[in-house]
Amino acid sequence: MKKHTRKTFLFLGIFMAFLCLSAGTSFAKGKGKTISIRKAPFTTSAASAASTAKAVRKGTFTVKCPGSGYLQFTAPATKTYSFTVTNVRAGRYACGHSYVMGLSQYSASSITMLNVATKGGSNKTMYHATKNTSYGNIVSRYLKTRTGKIRLQAGQTVYLYYNFTSKVTFTLKIR
Repeated sequence: MKKHTRKTFLFLGIFMAFLCLSAGTSFAKGKGKTISIRKAPFTTSAASAASTAKAVRKGTFTVKCPGSGYLQFTAPATKTYSFTVTNVRAGRYACGHSYVMGLSQYSASSITMLNVATKGGSNKTMYHATKNTSYGNIVSRYLKTRTGKIRLQAGQTVYLYYNFTSKVTFTLKIR
């Protein structure tokens, strides 16, 4: 009887370990990465932005923003990239804006806002909010989902600056 009980417990233990491992792996694959931005004020200094920016690659991320901060993206190939912010969430209404910033053509030590193509036209600022607003033209309207497209050269680094009225969490898709 003892042999049978030991074998049963051993089998159940291995079976439970297998279930836990396989469930944990599929959960990790299905969920996007979570990135926490370090709080940083707006700056035009490339060194200052690079010191606080978290590096990201192409993909989908859940971003936790403390109010303002930078992400750094380096283009792996020459093409047009899209940066989409969706599902902006906060404890209450929050709105803000973002910039795509690149090295200035006048100074290698400074960064400047770059024009991005949006549905409403080309603009340097993309406005985001937890709820859509209905006033203003489409470019300056605060939207829950906003996509900006920009052409980057291979190896070119840009900084994504986010500034919100409070702590927010949003989904960022880079394609």
